[in-house]
Amino acid sequence: MRILSKSIAMTLLFGISMVQASSPLYSIMNNCFKIGRFGNAFMGSIMKAGYGINYERKIRSAPDASEVIIHFCHEKLKKHGLDPSQIQIKVKEDSQFLETWGKNFIVFSPIADQELENALKDSSDTRSINIVKIYSTFLDHEIAHLKNNDTLKRQGVLLGASALGYGIATGLMSLPHTNPLFQKATNKIGLLKLGVAYTIVNVGTSLFTQNIYNWYARYQENMADAYAISHAKDPQALHYSATFLELVENSIIDFLCGANLHPSIMSINRILLMSIRNMLIRQYQTLKPKEDFRTWVQQQSTVLSQAKFILDPSHPSGFYRAQILRTAANALEEKQKAVVAEATQAA
Repeated sequence: MRILSKSIAMTLLFGISMVQASSPLYSIMNNCFKIGRFGNAFMGSIMKAGYGINYERKIRSAPDASEVIIHFCHEKLKKHGLDPSQIQIKVKEDSQFLETWGKNFIVFSPIADQELENALKDSSDTRSINIVKIYSTFLDHEIAHLKNNDTLKRQGVLLGASALGYGIATGLMSLPHTNPLFQKATNKIGLLKLGVAYTIVNVGTSLFTQNIYNWYARYQENMADAYAISHAKDPQALHYSATFLELVENSIIDFLCGANLHPSIMSINRILLMSIRNMLIRQYQTLKPKEDFRTWVQQQSTVLSQAKFILDPSHPSGFYRAQILRTAANALEEKQKAVVAEATQAA
């Protein structure tokens, strides 16, 4: 997200050693730092908007899901008060499991599309029934995103966080103790100090913006889970969905220990996981602990947490979500038992 601004910063820092004590050149360098700070603050929002436009274009050109899935989704949409004619059901090659985009798209990965289609066509099989229950729960989750227009809201939060971060940084830079660091440089030492000061501000602004965005994204995911739970009628569906989340989470640990990765994990995340696995292997070979590799990996809680955050900082932990679903399932079971007991007593 910040590749361009970082490249500019590196170029400017390298150029410091090359410039001569020429006043016009130093003025240009000072102005470049100021422009770079503005670009660093808002480049994320601009690139996110551009990515969104391009992503929606790709979704529109993607093939439709099978008729049986479209019918299944349309029935769900009607139950949630949405107009199915306004929402397209698509299959996108690089999609991750099941997602929504904007207010008009539900997107399946090819694997998810095939799995749900087979399950819907063979609804008498117990495994197929369980698969349909899982997709039904997660579809309720995605419908919550559609109804709330969460895609646009995330973009708005990112822009707002960028503006807020830029404003806070500007205020901090104007304080009596920090303002001298950002005055116009007149020599190489001053220019180097100015570059370092702007770099620190840029990194701080980026971290602030991204943390606000990730926090809001996780909040939206929690609200979507709560919406799906509130519409759940079958405790088993929540239990099966929790198991699915745990399997995906456990597959990360399995992959770090040499197993194949769950197919719902995107390609770019596979590359990141591979680098983490190689790092763990090197550490294990260097430390030579008494435990076997898998047991040792399970003990590396910090690395595992970092891996999960790097993979998907906008979603809460799968284990955390599974726990919420199981708690809700147990509460729903107790409620249904109480209703049955009350009806039995009344009879």
